[in-house]
Amino acid sequence: MYLARAQARAMAEAMGFDRYAVTEIETAVSELAQNVVRYGISGEVWLRRSGALYEVVCRDRGPGFRGTAGTPPRGLGIGLTGVRRLMDSLTLFDPDGGGALVTARRRLPEAGSDWERASRWPAVAVALRHADGEAVSGDGYLVVDSRAGLLIAVIDGLGHGEGASLAADTVRTYLTGHAADPLADLLAGAHQAARPSRGAVAGLMRLSGGVASCAGVGNVRTVDLTSGVEILSPAGCLGVQWPGVREERLPVGAGSRLLLATDGVPPDEAPRRAGGPLVDLVEGLVARANGRDDALALAIEYPPD
Repeated sequence: MYLARAQARAMAEAMGFDRYAVTEIETAVSELAQNVVRYGISGEVWLRRSGALYEVVCRDRGPGFRGTAGTPPRGLGIGLTGVRRLMDSLTLFDPDGGGALVTARRRLPEAGSDWERASRWPAVAVALRHADGEAVSGDGYLVVDSRAGLLIAVIDGLGHGEGASLAADTVRTYLTGHAADPLADLLAGAHQAARPSRGAVAGLMRLSGGVASCAGVGNVRTVDLTSGVEILSPAGCLGVQWPGVREERLPVGAGSRLLLATDGVPPDEAPRRAGGPLVDLVEGLVARANGRDDALALAIEYPPD
């Protein structure tokens, strides 16, 4: 797995992708490679470049997508839905002879495009798993750029399963459409949008300049892994109970690491697992979840000088 991640990062960097895109591609390749090992019995992962197109192809000899109702039964990473979000395209196929064939592609942006602005972003890594016995996760996340800065959100739908997933998607959809709004306004609007659902808790962070502005509702944790400072959000639930919110700020700079995590991640793990590669950090945190609830960990790292 380490070799797949290292080669994925090296090829993305050689092609000229910015730091944020490199991390997204590395995360996607890591997830696809883990699926081959976990569900495919045996298989191969190929990385190749075709002009401005980055392509990863995974072939395994497992039951295929028909044999798993379209998705692997369980995973610690971001899942195929996450891979689809990170890459420009994702194709799933059950070839003749059994197994599964997965192809994901990411195109290098043209010089001068809006995506060039992403080079100022920190690296982001995310891992999640759904509760035992569930087919979907009620935890979700959002990373979106806007004129106000980079908005990052971690959302936990009440409970788990399909209803929790729908609640988290409702909040995520609202946040995406209003990403430049002040954090307090974003949460108030999400509270109204989530009323028809079972409700959700959420932690928001906006990165702009040398400041991370943070606000949330409910028990999503926000931790500065560099200093150990943890920001606590007021108790409440979007769509159900509005507590009022307050915005707090953390200074960030070269080498800073931040974490947002849902309550399925063991609360005593983050300070002890602050070092190492960012992908390993979040996957290690989620791997220790007990399986009774969904779990999601999202970590942010500013590059050193």
